[in-house]
Amino acid sequence: MLTERYPEFYPNYLMERYNKDEYFSRIEPIDYSRFLVISLGAGDAKNVDANKVEYMYTAEEASKWNRLKWLVDFSKNTNPLIDFFMEGSADMIDWNVEVDFKNTDKLEKYRYNYIRIQAHSLSGNTASLDNIDQSNLNDLKEIGKELLGKKMLRMNLLAGKSEEIVADKEVTNMTALDWFAQVLVAQRHRVQDAMNVANSN
Repeated sequence: MLTERYPEFYPNYLMERYNKDEYFSRIEPIDYSRFLVISLGAGDAKNVDANKVEYMYTAEEASKWNRLKWLVDFSKNTNPLIDFFMEGSADMIDWNVEVDFKNTDKLEKYRYNYIRIQAHSLSGNTASLDNIDQSNLNDLKEIGKELLGKKMLRMNLLAGKSEEIVADKEVTNMTALDWFAQVLVAQRHRVQDAMNVANSN
């Protein structure tokens, strides 16, 4: 299937490969075990916790909106249409990256190559992206510290929400980041050793 990133703009097309068509060659899947990705979210006020989703809007409610209500909801001081686009784009990116890393043949060994850290319980000032008051920055700092000690979450592709990794109930965000750092340090040492050998020759 094509057009994964923006399905709201472009329709999906099924591309078939015919054995006798010389213009279509076999494309080998990418080995994502060679990649290391840390994704730090700006926070999400939608979810109170990983297993409970609170929706700001409902389908029944939206079905009664006029054009203005889609742009501005004065009762909630929100912009529904913008919220839908922003949330939809973020969710699609999370979903696609998760799919990419789950497709590796070495999932058990490399399941920490993609780390997604996101606060799912922001409210009030902490949920605002443009509030730079010192008190709010201090609150965000404390939320970040607490987030390090929380269990690592991965997106459940069937449910479309973040959940704890069943096989690693004790793995926290800090544990995953420590592993990530160790891999980077080891790689740096390998590169430095290779450069030293090359320079000595």
